[in-house]
Amino acid sequence: MDNHLQDAVSRSNTLTELVVELHRILSGMDRALGYHGGDRFVCFYHEPRALEVLWRDRYSYGFSTGAWITFMDDVAPIAAHYGANVGCQGIAATHVLFIDRSAATAYFAERTLAVQFLSRLANQSLFADTDAADAAGFFERIVEITPVEIDKLARRMWNEKLDLDLPLPVWSDAAAGPGISIASAIHHP
Repeated sequence: MDNHLQDAVSRSNTLTELVVELHRILSGMDRALGYHGGDRFVCFYHEPRALEVLWRDRYSYGFSTGAWITFMDDVAPIAAHYGANVGCQGIAATHVLFIDRSAATAYFAERTLAVQFLSRLANQSLFADTDAADAAGFFERIVEITPVEIDKLARRMWNEKLDLDLPLPVWSDAAAGPGISIASAIHHP
């Protein structure tokens, strides 16, 4: 598997193309990392001792052989941009990529905090929705991967490609083209 982010940089003729491509790469990241369950929340991190990406939802956990390549190529640069340790530097992960599949959003969260949140959800009734206060407290303590930050990462990668310092334009969904939403970074089940 290729390094998708670096390939996107080399293929893009404009910064706008690169931004759209980065958002496309992030779309469906849960599936690309080997999660095929149906839970709303799932988290991922790299386990350097096993050289695998582990995923966890409310009820189960596992790994997908080969997903580490996608994780290293596509998630690690974004994690580094946010200062999150998701296990890609040869040491145990202190953070996870946390995806809310229903809201089509992604975050970086402390690993223990994310696992505790998923455990609390698992102990709730199958028919009860997430306790609002519990969820609010959790989401206040994690960092969302925003379109603005992805745009900043794209600019940095573009500037490294061109060795220039160009101003970053303001992006809108209209700039992305038909059928592409810059605000939507994750697969919506």
